[in-house]
Amino acid sequence: SRPPPAPSPTAARSPDTEFLLRPSGESIRVMSYNVNWDSIFPENDPKNHELREFDRGESFGRILRAVQPDVICLQEINYLRGAQELSQFIGQTVGSSRWQVANVRDNVIAARFGLQEAGYKMVTGIYPLDLQQAAALIDLPEAQYGSKDLFVICAHFKAGGGRSDILLRSRQADVLMANLRDLKTPGGKLD
Repeated sequence: SRPPPAPSPTAARSPDTEFLLRPSGESIRVMSYNVNWDSIFPENDPKNHELREFDRGESFGRILRAVQPDVICLQEINYLRGAQELSQFIGQTVGSSRWQVANVRDNVIAARFGLQEAGYKMVTGIYPLDLQQAAALIDLPEAQYGSKDLFVICAHFKAGGGRSDILLRSRQADVLMANLRDLKTPGGKLD
């Protein structure tokens, strides 16, 4: 005879919210979120991607307000959405209008701080355009963080388990590493 099935989990609020507290005033919270093709935007938004299947706008807002990230990396955002539109959307979602946005292809980097350099297309000439990733150099406030700034890459690697998918993911990682090596060379510019 088979054992009875385990009971289904029930969602409940945890009384412990300390895990959301920042360890220090110098902490920077970076959040990455694959939204599943524009699922965070209103259902009737004309810019929604044709692959959009879910409506996660409410849960996205709840997560952002709880986590309170300083930097957000989003994947699977329709490339037709502009940086200003995305900045306004994130600002409305979290209740703060000071977001700076860099976007490349379906990758978005949004930051509460200024962007020194934004929207790098992390691709080299020998790789196809579908490998583009977003990157930005974030200008951290000197009063809080000193002379340090933050370089962020928002990567959306190819999904799938086939041989060609695995090879493409490897090539994407190679592009990221080549660009990081270039950035670390004297002169400090990504070219």
